[in-house]
Amino acid sequence: NWRPRRTIIFCSWAAEEFALIGSNEFVEDYARILTTRAVAYLNMDILVQGNFTIVASASPNLKEAMFEAAKLVPDPDGSDSTLYDIWKDRQFTNRYYGLNLPPQIGSLGAGSDYASFVGQCGVSSMNAIYVPDPERTFYSVYPLYHTVYETFHMVKNLVDPEFIYHRAFGQFYGYLLLILSNSKVLPLNCRDYALDLATNFEQLNYTHGEVFNEQNIDLTSLTTVIDELTEATKQFHRRLNFIDTTDPLAVRIANDQLMMFERAFVDPVGLPGRPFTRNVIYAHSYQDRYTSAKFPGIVDTMFELINSETPDPKLWIIIRKQISTIIHAIRSAYLHYRTLSRDRLRGRGVIVV
Repeated sequence: NWRPRRTIIFCSWAAEEFALIGSNEFVEDYARILTTRAVAYLNMDILVQGNFTIVASASPNLKEAMFEAAKLVPDPDGSDSTLYDIWKDRQFTNRYYGLNLPPQIGSLGAGSDYASFVGQCGVSSMNAIYVPDPERTFYSVYPLYHTVYETFHMVKNLVDPEFIYHRAFGQFYGYLLLILSNSKVLPLNCRDYALDLATNFEQLNYTHGEVFNEQNIDLTSLTTVIDELTEATKQFHRRLNFIDTTDPLAVRIANDQLMMFERAFVDPVGLPGRPFTRNVIYAHSYQDRYTSAKFPGIVDTMFELINSETPDPKLWIIIRKQISTIIHAIRSAYLHYRTLSRDRLRGRGVIVV
């Protein structure tokens, strides 16, 4: 008689290879519902390519929940470790430099059906694959990929004969689904998102800061709003520890704030030249759909400027507009947390929004 706290929808997409038509049409048809009610999207494309470790990409606020789910799954190879331990120990930096860092989770591009969810609606999304040992292979995906031989027989005889890695990943996705659908307070960590945002801005400034200075482009306001958002999310999560979980209204308010966080970064106008890609913080690169770009409107325009023999001066106008758009988006997220979280979670007043 168990039922989840939240609705779970299982989807099987058609026409993925033809510009992600199936999932994209679904997102366009149900955009309003997804924008107001969707907690997360878990993507399952090619779950198992090998048997060595996990490669994952996700919205930063899903990382903590993914780690928690991986810690609940036994090592499919039968050791006393968990899937999380295997994931952590076999990542490049820990394996070769003797470090003990958490598993690395990359940013989402547009190589699979998560693209429309995160890119158009700002729905936090993730994707994970079990991959072979990179030291023993020379390919990014098994050689029979996208051939007529990519069948059940291939998986059974070549990829995962006992289906133990499929089982482990099924458990991983299952636990993650339970955590997201059944936790009273949503396990979305916006601090991780803000910290990731700050790191990406440092990289942007390191790469293009000198050129921006030459063009009299001041990034002070962008630095300020990122710092404000980082502090606001830290304070918000501290207050979450004291929320009255027996108060349905307080829980609902907190969950709405957690769920809507990434929506703040969706610009209805879209990115330059890409009106249907609207996430101004994370999106696929204009030059490579499989690669994620941070601050894509700025980065892609800079790429065009740098690689053009006769750069169009109007491109600098686009960059200035993108910086303003990003500042507005981050500021909106900051005000959403600072204003609502202090008053509503503490019960100090009622705000109609």
